[in-house]
Amino acid sequence: MKTVNNIITTIIVLTTFTFISCEENGDTTSPLIHLIAPAEGAELMAGKDIHFDMEISDNEMLKSYKVEIHNNMENPHSHEKAIKALSLKPEAATYFSYQHSWDVSDKKNAHIHHHEIEIPEDAISGAYHLIVYCTDAAGNESHVTRNITIIPDDGSDDDHDHDHDHDH
Repeated sequence: MKTVNNIITTIIVLTTFTFISCEENGDTTSPLIHLIAPAEGAELMAGKDIHFDMEISDNEMLKSYKVEIHNNMENPHSHEKAIKALSLKPEAATYFSYQHSWDVSDKKNAHIHHHEIEIPEDAISGAYHLIVYCTDAAGNESHVTRNITIIPDDGSDDDHDHDHDHDH
């Protein structure tokens, strides 16, 4: 009987060790993000769309990416511009904020290119953060942050004055 108990105990210990080892060897590598546009320090015009372009990849499988934009009031120059913008049009000016996620499941690599994010015409000019988060199928996450500046519409109509292929 002792031999049967020892065998059962050995099987339980080995099974537990194997289960724990498999969990520890799972995907722990975060996805890679190469944000092409907007560039660090980009000046983006109120009332226009944002040219968004990036490459994302994962060693196993991607899940989603999210873009978040919010004001950067830690920057004192931004605060001065915000006060000036409010004094010019206090009833209309608003801080621009944005958050949206896209599903990219079942891909290891993706080239993302779109003009879906639109900055309202009444957005307060100044410093903002644009943050891109990417999550893989295992739940690992990485992010990239850009400091951008929203500037007032100068009246020009150059929404798409840049060279790239829209076939992606």
